[in-house]
Amino acid sequence: MPGRGSRQALHQLCDSVSGANWRPTRFQDELTVLRYACCVCHVIPNTTVVLPCSHILCEQCQAGCVIQDGGSVCPIDTEPFCEDECQKLKLPEKKKRNLKAHCWNEAYGCEFVGTIENVLQHFDRECAFHALQCTRCQQRILRRDIAAHYVAGCPQKLSCPGGVQADRQDGSSTSCNMISDLDSFSALQRQLNEVSARSQDISLVISGIANSLQRGMESIEKNICTTVARDMIAVLEELKASNKDECSDRLPSFQSRLNELLEDSRHRNASDLQEIERMLRGTHSEVKEDMKSQLQEILHVMRAYQSEVRETVKTQLHEVVNVTEELKEHVGRVETNLSSMLTDQGHFLENAFGVTEQKQTFNRSAVFGTQEIPWRFKQNVLIDESLKTLELLRHQIYRHEKELWVSNITHFPSDSCTFGGKDFRPRGFDVTLENAGNIFKSVKRVFTVAKHYYSDMCFELTFSSSERSPFFYVKVECVKTWGTYDLPFLELSVKVVRRSSGEFILFLNQGDTRCSDCCYKGNLHFLGWFSISNDKLGKDDVVKDGKLTLKFEFRGRDS
Repeated sequence: MPGRGSRQALHQLCDSVSGANWRPTRFQDELTVLRYACCVCHVIPNTTVVLPCSHILCEQCQAGCVIQDGGSVCPIDTEPFCEDECQKLKLPEKKKRNLKAHCWNEAYGCEFVGTIENVLQHFDRECAFHALQCTRCQQRILRRDIAAHYVAGCPQKLSCPGGVQADRQDGSSTSCNMISDLDSFSALQRQLNEVSARSQDISLVISGIANSLQRGMESIEKNICTTVARDMIAVLEELKASNKDECSDRLPSFQSRLNELLEDSRHRNASDLQEIERMLRGTHSEVKEDMKSQLQEILHVMRAYQSEVRETVKTQLHEVVNVTEELKEHVGRVETNLSSMLTDQGHFLENAFGVTEQKQTFNRSAVFGTQEIPWRFKQNVLIDESLKTLELLRHQIYRHEKELWVSNITHFPSDSCTFGGKDFRPRGFDVTLENAGNIFKSVKRVFTVAKHYYSDMCFELTFSSSERSPFFYVKVECVKTWGTYDLPFLELSVKVVRRSSGEFILFLNQGDTRCSDCCYKGNLHFLGWFSISNDKLGKDDVVKDGKLTLKFEFRGRDS
């Protein structure tokens, strides 16, 4: 075992883990250690200096290489160098921590290998190979074996108790001998370390010599290659000159041979061309036959496709004719409905004008005598009824599309005249919605808008529902168009009637306000928002035959 440590040189760390500095240590990866270890003192510092001659020194040893003339020489091979020619090499802290080393008790049989911190911890706490010096025979014995060493019989064991006195008398001489032996052992140990360091220096010198020899061999090889290439070029030039003369003598024979080959090539090419021509003619006829057969197949397919296209076009034309007839019938029905509605509306207006004219004639004749109805009153009545008619006609479009639409708007009964009374205050109106089942069944947005006119104000009603919201919404906008700057109500409510019991279901008032922009301009503009859940509308019997009647009631001023 003791001979194992002599295979590799020992190195010492500095500025490392406390307890491991300056201990001679054998590292596992000697190649890595040699890159960062000083060649002179064998210390591994944080920073080393690489000399031009490839030797590595620590900064302290470099400072000791200065000679009298101010220059520096390598302490290994005495090669001069300048500080500018040197290169500093820093040992990374991570690599320093990861250096693997053998236990310091390796000479006594310990085979532990680890980082410096692990080796220090192992050596202090775990290692079982610590050795002690026997006080009798002066041998190094493992601590765990020291008792067995005494039991087995130490070579210098005392013979009897009576010999103790003699040993005491000879103690001084024995101690002197031990001191001299220890001095000799220390001297041998120092010589062994010097020999080991010298052998490492020799190995480094040999490595430098090997590198120099390698470079010299490469240079020699390059010179040899250059010389050989130059000689070969000269030989080739000579061969070229000699072959030129020989080729000039043989040129006529080569020319005649070439002519013969060209003639043979022409004959062969002519026969080959004839063969190719025959093949092309045969291929041409075959291609013609194939083209004819393919054209016949294409014509057959085109005829079949033409018949199919004709049948398809006929079918589509019949469908277009049928749709056109249906559209004509639908347009006729719409025209008939419109004409009948216009006729009914005309009769209604005539009756209204007649009744109004009779009332006005009676009243005015009672006070002033017989007098004609003012034209402005007739104009107002005509405008009101025309607006109602146009609104109903507009909603006929939604009716035929089977969408939500307003089929009728009627006023609440009033005690005062609705045509010209000065004290007329409307109480509200009913709105009938058709196709109201779409509010609960449709997966898309349901939306419609209706307008309702009074002589002095205009209402715009927006009804909507969405698949993303389980509510039915009503938006009310009222604009005052004539008369005093006030509305005929202080509060507006919207409700539906439960058909079975006659009870009212009130919409939730989400807020009402007056438009500030319009008020600033001198216009009166009222806005209100109302909502009710679709479940409440659907569960209660408020929709019948697709019809839903909403009551808009005015409160708070004369009620």
